[in-house]
Amino acid sequence: LNRQLEVGPNLQIDLLKALLRFRRYRVGLQADIQKMYLQVRIAEQDRDACRFLWRDKSCELSHLRLQRVCFGLTCYPFLAINTVRVRARRHQDAAPRAATEILENMYG
Repeated sequence: LNRQLEVGPNLQIDLLKALLRFRRYRVGLQADIQKMYLQVRIAEQDRDACRFLWRDKSCELSHLRLQRVCFGLTCYPFLAINTVRVRARRHQDAAPRAATEILENMYG
């Protein structure tokens, strides 16, 4: 599957620049988005690419499709970081300073 997926562009900001900006103020803020990757949904039209067979205890096979991005996909980092950035842009009018901080200073 990974050979067929595009990795996507690197959206991470330069780590050195992030560290220098972090040291600019007397107090720094660090946060973690809990279970970030498991929060990213797969679009309905793309779920067929993440099908798998599951055998339960009775040895019956079930055909399943993932609804969330699964670990190990090459496009995973791009999808997670891009999702946060899209959400920040979407709420830029309501929280301009928070959106700017996320877009300019988040190291994914």
